[in-house]
Amino acid sequence: MLLNRIFTALVAVPIIFSIIIYAEAVGMLFIILIIITFALYEYLSFLYPEKINVQIIVHVLLGLLFPLAFFFGYPEFVVPTTAFVFLAVMAFSLFRVTDPQKKAENLFIRMFGVFYVAFLLSFLIILTQIPEDGWRWAIMAIAINFGSDAGGYFTGRLFGKHKLYEAISPKKTVEGTIGAVFFSVLAVFVFAKYILGFKGVTLNLWDIFVLGIVGSILAVLGDMTESLIKRGFKVKDASGLLPGHGGFLDRIDSFVFSVPFIYYYVSNLY
Repeated sequence: MLLNRIFTALVAVPIIFSIIIYAEAVGMLFIILIIITFALYEYLSFLYPEKINVQIIVHVLLGLLFPLAFFFGYPEFVVPTTAFVFLAVMAFSLFRVTDPQKKAENLFIRMFGVFYVAFLLSFLIILTQIPEDGWRWAIMAIAINFGSDAGGYFTGRLFGKHKLYEAISPKKTVEGTIGAVFFSVLAVFVFAKYILGFKGVTLNLWDIFVLGIVGSILAVLGDMTESLIKRGFKVKDASGLLPGHGGFLDRIDSFVFSVPFIYYYVSNLY
């Protein structure tokens, strides 16, 4: 399990970073389109586990409108796209109604999934579009989340004794969460010193601690949210597509809440 986790990261991270560095926003769009396709499919498979059906295909396609809208213009394209997706999901739910109560429950589950996965993750695209330094900030956002995930995982395994919220995530511990925050702050510090420093852009200690601490806390909340969803559907992993990590949804759950915060915080630095 651990070796699979490390091997998958060693293969995927250099590829992702290379695409972001050399293709910047276009590369990020390409990456996000792929991730949303698989992550949203995994999420909707909780609701429709038997096979790929029209519901899954339609909602994945609707979700893919968000990264395209963010890429071509935020907020001018995002606002009408949001309204269209909302209305389309609502309208699609009106067809073939046999059990109104179940249909209404499924409507809100599907609506949440499209926005939870596709809308929030698309903020990585506009983070990459920040003039001149966009790809650097995108890598920092990834480093914060990877630092939080890896720091929490290893610290929890080594020192974890006190459960954080056993009803939702039995393996998460208070000690692991502290480790997650520490390694996220460390990731921002290294990023500020060795990546941003070459461009003359500086982050003071306040910025480092805010981005690291708040980013990590939001990453943990994103992880806990996905854990709650999976427990609600009685599944352990979203899929087995990423050895050692589960599925794409398991891998990006920490990003969905932290990336919008990081974007708005960084954009206010300019």
